[in-house]
Amino acid sequence: MDRIRCKAVVFFALFFTVSAEIYIVTMEGDPIISYNGGVNGFEATAVESDEKIDTSSELVTSYARHLERKHDMLLGMLFEEGSYKKLYSYKHLINGFAAHLSPAQAEVLRRAPGVKHLSRDWKVKKLTTHTPQFLGLPTDVWPTGGGYDRAGEDIVIGFVDSGIFPHHPSFASHHTAVPYGPHPSYKGKCEDDPRTKVSFCNGKIIGAQHFAEAAKAAGAFNPEVDFASPMDGDGHGSHTAAIAAGNNGIPVRMHGYEFGKANILAPGSLIWSAWSENGTDEANYVGEGFALISGTSMAAPHIAGIAALVKQKHPQWSPAAIKSALMTTSTVMDRAGRPLQAQQYSETETVTLVKATPFDYGSGHVSPSSALDPGLIFDAGYEDYLGFLCTTPGIDAHEIRNFTNTPCNYKMRHPSNFNSPSIAISHLVRTQTITRRVTNVAEEEETYTITSRMEPSIVIEVSPPAMTLRAGASRSFTVTLTVRSVTGVYSFGEVTLKGSRGHKVSIPVVALGHKR
Repeated sequence: MDRIRCKAVVFFALFFTVSAEIYIVTMEGDPIISYNGGVNGFEATAVESDEKIDTSSELVTSYARHLERKHDMLLGMLFEEGSYKKLYSYKHLINGFAAHLSPAQAEVLRRAPGVKHLSRDWKVKKLTTHTPQFLGLPTDVWPTGGGYDRAGEDIVIGFVDSGIFPHHPSFASHHTAVPYGPHPSYKGKCEDDPRTKVSFCNGKIIGAQHFAEAAKAAGAFNPEVDFASPMDGDGHGSHTAAIAAGNNGIPVRMHGYEFGKANILAPGSLIWSAWSENGTDEANYVGEGFALISGTSMAAPHIAGIAALVKQKHPQWSPAAIKSALMTTSTVMDRAGRPLQAQQYSETETVTLVKATPFDYGSGHVSPSSALDPGLIFDAGYEDYLGFLCTTPGIDAHEIRNFTNTPCNYKMRHPSNFNSPSIAISHLVRTQTITRRVTNVAEEEETYTITSRMEPSIVIEVSPPAMTLRAGASRSFTVTLTVRSVTGVYSFGEVTLKGSRGHKVSIPVVALGHKR
């Protein structure tokens, strides 16, 4: 995984949004990504879904300046100079800005012409090494990508976290025989360290930005421990970045001792990884270069790194396709062939192990080698996500149009028909039929038999029982769930598609039966 690029796209000097009076405002008018023309003097900047925007082109930068001027003009017309502070203008994915305002000013702005939406920012907290062999990467995955020194080459991983410690060997640019050079297509920014004037980027780290204006405006920035740069003053960001895209083979040492392979139950428990020497997030590791910590923050970058390897092998796949490959090829058994277990806490604070459910593991434990060749994928695009929003109760269609500039479509009929590699129905009354669509991403035609199982309180049926798909072809199947008895607890099951060429695709099913 040495060649995976580590891109620190959006690093916060503090990993939280601040409260007080920071407001995010969305404006009418298209952002760069969806602007199809219509404003006098500015040509269209929108591109097709599979194209990339050239953010450095005069076409894009000119329209970006136009949007920013409109933000500044609106604030200047409404409020006296010095009574507010604009923190950021957003131009690429949304048209809007962040500003430090009084509540009274926020109400004025909320009612101003051209303002779509205004919301107050709020404070949140983050949740809180050797896993390549555990995941089978050295033998089953890295060789397919050119070996451990080239697996993931030229794939960019972005992190939104507490920062990065660029001096750590996990992010060194000279760890391979051929040092990392400039990324061929990356056009993002890289900041310099304000103290040393040295760039945070080195070919391994290819982009780094920090955003601390909101924290400063709210008085939540502590210059004694926080950095006005992408430098990691916490440790969390360096740890997660090294898990997903750090150099391979960096020895873990603390106090002169060298640690071997950690005994782990999953790629989120007791993970050795890089740590910022400035880190304060874990008192036991202050001043150290590595830390042994657990949490969802440790599991997520494992998935990000594996997703990068899948993307390298299948560069045209959508995010939904990659997600599908990871989920449908996972396993619900441990390495000894026993069902996965979960920790259950009691009122006496004792911990017992019980059989895990999809609420504990989702689709199961990731299997990287299988994810590279899943056989079938459950793909989804813009219209699918829009249909999901439009059919979800409680979401206003006018709000959806405001944010997406697209009118609702109701072809999906019910949000459970969103083409995800799982089925979950929290309010099942009598009978409901769900549709799923699969695409054969293998190189040859394959016939799949479809089977299902469910706990006794819910009856499950699939149709058709079998189907044949040519390479690249797509077909739909239905899953019908019927309430047999109302128990007040969720029922679990799965749908499995077994292919004639050895592929196996499974999706979890969860339902809660109701009388009405």
